[in-house]
Amino acid sequence: MWHSIKSFHNALLKSIRFKLFIAVYIIYQLGIGWGVHQMDEWAHYIMIIALVEDNTFIVTKYVHYIYFTVGFYEGNYYVAKAPGLSFLGIPIYMLLKILDGYVSFPNHYQYILISFVAVISALTVVLVHDVCRLLNCSERTSILTAILSAFGIAWTHSKRFEDGSVSPFFLLMGIYLLMKVTRNQLPEKEEMKYLAFAGVSIGYALLVEYTNVILLVPIISYVIFTYKAKIFGHKLRQVLCLFSPIVAMGLVILGLNQILFDSPFSTAYTYHTFGPATEFSITYIPQGLFKFLIYSDLGGGSLFFYQPLIFFTSTFGFFKMYKLFKRETLLFIASILLNILFFSMRVDLGGGFHYIGPGYIHPVLPLLIIPTALTIETFNAKSVSIFRRRIFWSVYLGLFAFSVVVIGACVLAYNFTILNLPIAYIGAFELLKSGYLDPRLLKHRFLPSILVGILLYVVFWDRRGTLKSRLRKMFGIKKKKNELS
Repeated sequence: MWHSIKSFHNALLKSIRFKLFIAVYIIYQLGIGWGVHQMDEWAHYIMIIALVEDNTFIVTKYVHYIYFTVGFYEGNYYVAKAPGLSFLGIPIYMLLKILDGYVSFPNHYQYILISFVAVISALTVVLVHDVCRLLNCSERTSILTAILSAFGIAWTHSKRFEDGSVSPFFLLMGIYLLMKVTRNQLPEKEEMKYLAFAGVSIGYALLVEYTNVILLVPIISYVIFTYKAKIFGHKLRQVLCLFSPIVAMGLVILGLNQILFDSPFSTAYTYHTFGPATEFSITYIPQGLFKFLIYSDLGGGSLFFYQPLIFFTSTFGFFKMYKLFKRETLLFIASILLNILFFSMRVDLGGGFHYIGPGYIHPVLPLLIIPTALTIETFNAKSVSIFRRRIFWSVYLGLFAFSVVVIGACVLAYNFTILNLPIAYIGAFELLKSGYLDPRLLKHRFLPSILVGILLYVVFWDRRGTLKSRLRKMFGIKKKKNELS
């Protein structure tokens, strides 16, 4: 048994994916504050409390916490959010209740729930790496693309107990497993297993955000174009494995709506206390696209402002990707366009910009970033001149550094919804000086996390004792005789 544990430990140490996850998670953990702050976060948290403490979806007695994110139906208030994230948080909340007598620091329920979201966000970064590898990109390129994904707009969502932080994981997991089947020749049993898990993941993405249902159109189209006539032949069982969990999850959602609102197609959004926020109109598409992609006068800013690198690398990457992986390229582009066009029709875009970046497109943001890997591969090819490589990497690193500084300042901000575009340019130091950063965050989260990071580095990366020898040299400590021998 000890030999098995040791073998697993050694394999874990050599795993790039594990190291990537640990590194990203530690940095994400640095930005976590003292609890939930935004109305959307409170909505999910209140739903957990109502389900665990009161065994109901009715949140009337908590409505003063979430008055902007509720629906009113037949004398009761309901959270105007999909319940998927709250369902995930229930086991953690119940465990914390059991351990409540042993855990005493303030807001520990909320802090640990947000830490759970940070774990899922870090796993999403690992999935970006895995999809890049599936597209035949090198290990180095896949890691670079994953890092671009980790420290972009996703970084801000890692500190929020919000559906936009979790939805990309389930959606990308489903697409990754689906691609793993279609890109490889797998045994029938293994193929069915992967497709079943893909169906569960995509289905749960619907339960996390109802609007993800529009992304079923490109996914179904991808399956049809991949299997073609085989769907009704010897691939029928595989297709049923994929879509049965999705249909089952859809029936759960419809049944829940029927129980709560006497109609399978009505949700708390239908009875939202601020009706215009859920209205859509085709005439709003041009200004919606402009606000999402180019410039927004709302607090969150646009995709171009926070991650301009994506516009240059992904546009070129999609052309390259289309030559090599046509079906996957069309799946990515169709998912991105459907998402952006759908939310561009929204009359009031305020909710999607209350946090950094256009939050509504966060579920498909990994699909927008992954083609960057193909761009990196193209400019790293031996046939590309050194001059062109230097130009590319100068632009890449410059724009990436810009995003990290701007978004990093916002991540460390105590409440970044108050940031407007000029403040975001100032940087972390000025934010701290002006009082927008919480000093407690730096003292009680930053320093301990740095120490944990050093410890993890020693355990997982520093196999040759490089750090130990450098520290000894720094403090003038000589090796003992038995160590020299």
